[in-house]
Amino acid sequence: MYLNPRIALLPLIGLSALVSACNAGSGVSASDTGPMPRGDAGMLDGSGSTDSSTATDSSTATDAASPDSDVGPPADAGAPPAGDAGPPPPPPPGWPESRGWTYVRSHPMFISALTVRMGAPPASAVTRYFDDFGANAIHLWETALPAELDGWLAHRPGAPWLTWVHADGTNVGNGMVIGGYPPGAPGRIGYQIGDEPTTAAQMTQVLAGLRAVRTADPDGLRVVNFSYDAARTGGFVDQLCASGLGDVISYDLYSRRNGHYRPLAYFREQGLRCGVPYWRYIKAYISAGGESVQSESDMRWAALGGLTYGYTGQSWFLYLVGGGDAEGIPTTLFTGTEDWTSATTERFGWARQLNREMAVYGRALTQLLSTDIGWATDTPITGTHPPEGAPLFRADMDPYLSAVDLDGRFVDALFGFFVDRYGDRYVIVQNPNHSNGSFPTNGDDALRGTLRFDFAGASGVDTTRLLVLDGRSGAVRTQAISGGALPLDLAAGDILFFKYDTGRTFAGY
Repeated sequence: MYLNPRIALLPLIGLSALVSACNAGSGVSASDTGPMPRGDAGMLDGSGSTDSSTATDSSTATDAASPDSDVGPPADAGAPPAGDAGPPPPPPPGWPESRGWTYVRSHPMFISALTVRMGAPPASAVTRYFDDFGANAIHLWETALPAELDGWLAHRPGAPWLTWVHADGTNVGNGMVIGGYPPGAPGRIGYQIGDEPTTAAQMTQVLAGLRAVRTADPDGLRVVNFSYDAARTGGFVDQLCASGLGDVISYDLYSRRNGHYRPLAYFREQGLRCGVPYWRYIKAYISAGGESVQSESDMRWAALGGLTYGYTGQSWFLYLVGGGDAEGIPTTLFTGTEDWTSATTERFGWARQLNREMAVYGRALTQLLSTDIGWATDTPITGTHPPEGAPLFRADMDPYLSAVDLDGRFVDALFGFFVDRYGDRYVIVQNPNHSNGSFPTNGDDALRGTLRFDFAGASGVDTTRLLVLDGRSGAVRTQAISGGALPLDLAAGDILFFKYDTGRTFAGY
């Protein structure tokens, strides 16, 4: 949706970096071409402290679920087992190297909620956002620089932050590019430039704003957020990629119907094509049109579905909103608006739990590359099911998963397939059922069935077990498979995240 940025809140999501391949011949400055070196504290700051003491024993829970630990992947994330000498092999084909991916692979997955026009918060509100809600980055609107962000950082110095700026790169309050904020300020992730360009003229302004922000703070990530229809028909992502000016692409769409799989797939495809990470906004507001308030399964489907498609940054829209509720879309996380001390709702608790799970899954997901999406169903419906953007599962999508048996009629499963830089294979299985979905996934039924594996010809893979990442405990555990079969039992919206056991644990762990 688009709202006038100078008078109202805008749906916004973080974006990933554009591919170095798209930078070739684009005429951009050297600071925009090629991967940024790891470990340079002066570049893309915002990592916070890093805890590399994560357990690698599959029976031991990690500390990743701590909401404020700002845990990033250890320096040897995904490395070969002890005793396996030598440098890592070349990454698999299509492995992207860009400013955005360098940031994503070396920092915690971006998990935030957009706060709009609320001014400087009290210390208690900052504590609630990080330590209770479980966000790991401040996410502010285009009025935030400098005073509003300063207010946050006064209570959490050096905390990672990303803020909107207007389409021309300025803060709407003082008219200065990035609000006159110092480049490379502690905690800085980057800037979202404008929001949802819908015309060629607006996209031209965004490109000019990207240039202005690059000049003002060359090493900050530059994010552009799109609406699906305008981006698809206007060729805006093509322009962004060709310009070499962006680092992350993002989108926002808040429908819970099957039509949402189209933008999920589209921006995944564009991110992969451009070689940049792709982020998104997820719903935490009440629709002006009276759409029913989301259930827990709706929120789980939205958040965990993004992981299934390989999105490495997600932001709840909205957190708290100030300056009047003129647009009629208040947050569902709080009982009131314009009040830092407002009581929270049940949905705040659901989002909090999801943030903790996303932090666990994100440690691995940020180290992977999405290779395919598949939809398994017992009852295909021509033209509508599987939904557009979720291709029918095929055995050639994964080297070992040969078949999916589903229990019951009109039962579905969504699959995301991934690879790490060592070529190890990973799978996410999601139960796509949620309360306000489209038939036949419009309910809270559990997903039950059996995954069947064929390890004929497999080399270097333990065919008797899988490694499973538990989002609630933070543990990597082993899961035995017998006769090449693994039973499935997933609650509505939930996922199973596993990898084949090659002797290496989950990437990031």
